[in-house]
Amino acid sequence: MTIERIFIASKPRRALIEIPHVRVLVGAGIEGDRYFKVPGQNITLVEAEVIEEFDANFGTRHELSCTRRNLVTRGVRLSLLVGKEFNVGSVR
Repeated sequence: MTIERIFIASKPRRALIEIPHVRVLVGAGIEGDRYFKVPGQNITLVEAEVIEEFDANFGTRHELSCTRRNLVTRGVRLSLLVGKEFNVGSVR
């Protein structure tokens, strides 16, 4: 799995900003993100390939931040990881 882009927003509905790396705290999520310390909202992921496939099918062009997810991945089917433990960098 490759992390293609990382996004956070300081508050809900605020513009996402791209950052090169994040600090993640167990049970709290991404430091500085709008959902930091919100139970059940720690980190969200989306596949870059899914956004690109949508664009190819519908003749559109979306920025990878359009889904408002924190981590945009490449090279992994995230649906196969549901309910499983996995690593993203040094985070399990």
